[in-house]
Amino acid sequence: MIGQRGVGKTYLSFRLAQSCGMKSVFVLREWEDGHCTEHVLDVQQTLQALDAGESHHFELQTIGIGMSETMAQRALLFDSVGLSEESAFSSEMRSGMVKTQKLLITSDSICHVIDATSLNEQGLSPIDKKINLLAHARKVPYVLVVAKVDLLTARRKRRLEGMLRHEKIFFTSAKWNRGLGALKHFIEKENRENYAYSFLSRGGSI
Repeated sequence: MIGQRGVGKTYLSFRLAQSCGMKSVFVLREWEDGHCTEHVLDVQQTLQALDAGESHHFELQTIGIGMSETMAQRALLFDSVGLSEESAFSSEMRSGMVKTQKLLITSDSICHVIDATSLNEQGLSPIDKKINLLAHARKVPYVLVVAKVDLLTARRKRRLEGMLRHEKIFFTSAKWNRGLGALKHFIEKENRENYAYSFLSRGGSI
């Protein structure tokens, strides 16, 4: 999960866990001061805390999600620090953004989350354009996740669909639990294919 700050990556990650029927998830958090902590988080309680506006100060959290009963392994979602064009950040925040950029280079697939209300007639913002170009250059599965679609009119949504027609897009609303089925299917499919490739490369057979 990559995108700018405040677009709802964490909320979306836990909504995905909920849509997979998970009551709790294992989370590894890397904090701004450099230490790591392990957690088992109740999905519903975490969503309620996010609804209430609870902020967080970790650089990266890795969330293990069991996508379905047939999955050979869990998908690992990397909920990264939001990128920003602003420069007046602490050294810890800049460190987090460096980790985010490294994930962009190493991840098996990329879900690029953008805020539906931030899009204008020029399309993606400069930083989202950079993410988009880097993701396509890597030639890994890439989707544009347009979050907070519940805040759009039907006319505006159609306009955005036309504007972004060359991209694979999922329109989602984590608040109202909309559009997550297609996104879940994408992640599940890519995770299954990555597992099969890894298994075969180790000398296994299917």
